[in-house]
Amino acid sequence: MNKKRILLVGLCLITCSAGALARQDGQWGWTLGFDYSEGDYGNPQETEILYVPLTARYDTGRWTFRATLPWVSIEGPGGVVPELGNVQGRTGKARREESGIGDGVGSATYNLSPGGGPAPIIDLTGKVKLPTASESRGLGTGEVDLAGQVDFYKPIAPDTTGLLTLGYTILGDPPGVTLRNVFYGSFGAVYQIDEAVSIGASFDFRQRVIAGGEPQRELLGFVGYRRDRYWRVQGYVVQGLSDGSPDWGVGAVAIREY
Repeated sequence: MNKKRILLVGLCLITCSAGALARQDGQWGWTLGFDYSEGDYGNPQETEILYVPLTARYDTGRWTFRATLPWVSIEGPGGVVPELGNVQGRTGKARREESGIGDGVGSATYNLSPGGGPAPIIDLTGKVKLPTASESRGLGTGEVDLAGQVDFYKPIAPDTTGLLTLGYTILGDPPGVTLRNVFYGSFGAVYQIDEAVSIGASFDFRQRVIAGGEPQRELLGFVGYRRDRYWRVQGYVVQGLSDGSPDWGVGAVAIREY
């Protein structure tokens, strides 16, 4: 999943249920989301992307394991790949419309610090992206990617939690394209209005994935709602600030725990 959607899921779990403090050994859960975005990515034509991920999660001790498989639809000129953006620079390729299974993602998260009082919650995560999407149809790169990240959640004021994510991705190179390994991150804050509702914002960034390309810069605003201990939902809007990002986007995430 794109880093901003991973952050959203983490935000919903942390701010709506006390995060790592609420984890139960042997607990299962699933997440269903959607993300729609539009942008030109430096091309003359707009690209529209719909991303619908389904994620299974399992908590045991300090560990959380996730497996995600998305459905993806993309319409626009060639060279734009879901999750990465424009990997071929400015192109005049004909407009195309494709849809199908996207790249699967598996991750393992270790809760290094469960927080409590002024202490932050700290999570360490390793991820692998599997090339289950069709490279020939422009739904993926056809290569394995590896990533590692650290997430911090720290109270900074009554009912307000500061958020920080730092990560690094090793990108596999598809035929004819050299992708750069990149640092990425996010920082922001979430405010708990009451026991059920939270709001917040973050700034997301990522280095350029090709030489001469554009870095990713995005502003994200979100609202979360906790129905009960089993159901949580979150919606968000995205404003892109560079050609490495979509011009705008909207999305939502629903979480069910057992």
